[in-house]
Amino acid sequence: MKLAARIAIRYLLSKKNHNAINAITLVASCGIAIITAALICMLSVYNGFESLVDSLCSNFDPELRIEPKYGKSFADSHELRDRIVSDPSVADVCAVLEETILLSYGNHQIPAKMMGVDDAFVSTTSIDSIVVAGEYMLKDDVADYCILGGGLASQLGAGSSFVRPISAYCPKRSAKIDLSNPEEAFSEGLIYCSGIFLVNQAEYDDNICITSLDFARAMLGDSSLVSAYLIRTKDGKSIEAAKHNIEAALGEGFTVKTRYQQQEESYRIMQIEKWITFRQHSDPQHLCHRRTAGIGNRCRHRHRHRCGAVPDSGALWNHRAWRQQQCLHHRRLSRGAALDRCAMVGN
Repeated sequence: MKLAARIAIRYLLSKKNHNAINAITLVASCGIAIITAALICMLSVYNGFESLVDSLCSNFDPELRIEPKYGKSFADSHELRDRIVSDPSVADVCAVLEETILLSYGNHQIPAKMMGVDDAFVSTTSIDSIVVAGEYMLKDDVADYCILGGGLASQLGAGSSFVRPISAYCPKRSAKIDLSNPEEAFSEGLIYCSGIFLVNQAEYDDNICITSLDFARAMLGDSSLVSAYLIRTKDGKSIEAAKHNIEAALGEGFTVKTRYQQQEESYRIMQIEKWITFRQHSDPQHLCHRRTAGIGNRCRHRHRHRCGAVPDSGALWNHRAWRQQQCLHHRRLSRGAALDRCAMVGN
């Protein structure tokens, strides 16, 4: 048996008369055990939150997202796509065009984030699994359709079974605003709501309107613009390795983000909260030392107040030596008081 364990058992289960030491040891052990259990529970809760957020966002965010380093959009080209698919770990590539638009339905006007996607969006994400009403359909031979977030659909008062279209307005990039006719500076389109998705994240549910890439390009007046490429890797392939290979193939003008980097702020906040919680609860011995030091300071103060002297720090922690020092000091005071009384009587 190790020396530390033998000493701990000696003071915890001692049958001598020093019961105070046993009680203090037991209380300190229980305190450390409770603090450790609370720390484990808190960290488990934060790990559960992190897993929950990861599972929710994984249905909408792709495994990899390619964005331009500068600017909001870039020109789509077969050359860029060929560089991406040259990596053997890449399974699908989806082009996305994003822009802020104004949606109008009845008496409601709500700004939203338009996401124009191509047919590969279903395979690069799990959007079809989070459609809670209607169906996933973005266009047919007759009209254009959109998939609205649950919060956005509620604010607009629209639904997947409504037959009236939603008006979408987007500012023209090359047009100048004419105060006499400001509507000329905006392009207008009509889309029908075919479905509603729900991620249980306000960032997605309250802002995003998914439509076809052709409709988004028509609203912006450019047939070759994209804002990002969404990548799905093959099963069993390393996402980090694919990220480095794509970065090397595309060069310095693009940024490749993993799913963690796409939600960097949320994950960073969780990590900071976990670190603060760990720092507050991970040093119970320091807390016990502070409490013990406080007890020692109070003992010194009481001794100074009663006896006019302070025992040295070494004798303070030796219970028997401290008691002997106290008794000796009291005897000296009592002997001096008795001599003073005898002098007074003699006088």
